[in-house]
Amino acid sequence: MVSAALPATDSFTGTNNDPLSASWTTNGGGYDIQSNQVNSTAAAGQGLAHWNADTFGNDQYAQLVMKDFLSGLSYIGPAVRVAASAHTGYDCVSEGATLVLRKVVAASYTTLNTYTGTIAVNDLIRLEVSGTSLSCKQNGTERVTATDSAISSGSAGIGSYNQLARGDDFEGGNLGGSTHRIILE
Repeated sequence: MVSAALPATDSFTGTNNDPLSASWTTNGGGYDIQSNQVNSTAAAGQGLAHWNADTFGNDQYAQLVMKDFLSGLSYIGPAVRVAASAHTGYDCVSEGATLVLRKVVAASYTTLNTYTGTIAVNDLIRLEVSGTSLSCKQNGTERVTATDSAISSGSAGIGSYNQLARGDDFEGGNLGGSTHRIILE
């Protein structure tokens, strides 16, 4: 039997206040389930979490559907190359009408680039990294790019700031095709 390991997906179904599934590791901040969506719980804190159930190649993507984010108060979005145990990775978060592409190294956040336009509930935000090139897309349209070489590997995940920012329908995988795992029975 052949089973596809990636892409990883999560629709965040569960009871309110449930933690994320065991397939997630929180690197910083906090997350739970609210109204069948991932919810950032860190009051005035930065957050990162990564999918731990699969191994990702260095060239990867993550995407998240925007559900609830408050301009300047809380934001959430996809993350790539999130470290296994450190508060390190790249994310592209929606802060109201602005997409912010950030680098996180040992919980120190640096804005790499921004896009200001209209970001709406149910928009799909996708972050891709290939080599040193990062691209953040909104509903398939490239909005923010940057080049950075600080983080070379890790896993797909989510990033956030403050509490009450919500997203849904996470997907993460490798660029250039899916990874397949062979299961022998």
